[in-house]
Amino acid sequence: MEAKFKIGETLMIVDGIDTEIGKEVVVIDTFHYVRKSRVKELAADNWEYKVTDGIKSLGWLSEDQLESLNRFS
Repeated sequence: MEAKFKIGETLMIVDGIDTEIGKEVVVIDTFHYVRKSRVKELAADNWEYKVTDGIKSLGWLSEDQLESLNRFS
C-alpha cells in the first residue's frame, strides 16, 4: 500500500486536539507499519505522518486525522 500523502505536502488537521483542528501543516516524515491481530488473524496497513506547523513539530498523526488542502479549495 502506498502513502496517501507525500513529504512536503501541505495538509489540514481535521481530527484530534480541538486547538489543532483546522491548522495547516506540512509533512516532514512518514512511517508505515502493519498491525496484526492474533484474535481475528487480520492485518491492517497503517500510515502515520510527522507534521510541522512551520514553527515546531506537532508529532505523528494518522491518515484519518489529515486531509489534503486540495479538498478544501
